[in-house]
Amino acid sequence: MQQIDRGLQAAAAFHTRLQAAGELQALAPEIARAAAARLGRPLSGADVLRAAACGPGLDALEAFTGQWQGRWGVLPVWHCWEPPVAAPPGLRVQPWTLARLQRAWVGDGHGYNLEVVHAARPSALVLLGAVFHLEPPPSCAVAYLTPHLGIALGPGQLVWLTPAHLFVERVDEAAGYRISQLAWTRTRGRVRLAAPYETTYRRPLA
Repeated sequence: MQQIDRGLQAAAAFHTRLQAAGELQALAPEIARAAAARLGRPLSGADVLRAAACGPGLDALEAFTGQWQGRWGVLPVWHCWEPPVAAPPGLRVQPWTLARLQRAWVGDGHGYNLEVVHAARPSALVLLGAVFHLEPPPSCAVAYLTPHLGIALGPGQLVWLTPAHLFVERVDEAAGYRISQLAWTRTRGRVRLAAPYETTYRRPLA
């Protein structure tokens, strides 16, 4: 529970920074262009901002649930998303209360997808996340934490925004779990996205 709370605090602080600095508004058109090119559907910056502020929460991530395997560069990856569960009571960071969470194991660690509810707008679900990256064995201690803001654009269609990267993720049982990672920077109000790294995970063979 302590680690969940640590992840929630970090992700909420990242969300606050994005809003206060105007970064999400500045990034929204670029996120829309990057996502539209990979999801094969028209998207606008307004669509991105709307989904980030009041989305379907963890219900949109159902297609991602389960085990996946593939490679991230040279690293073999076993990726697993558990089904969402109700959050332990009492986990909150103003103005958010944690409603549900989903545990996930990724290439170099583990994390939590966090569905939070705004105190003044209970119908407003926001998707946050936190990944705890681990040192190699035998230590396996937490090396660092990456906060995320989730933007669910439809069933099996998800964007994760972190302080340094944009991840466009989509699941199709026939095509697999496709991930595009794009580094982003903002200088003097101008947003730049780097060329993507892309890979595909697939369900393990029975």
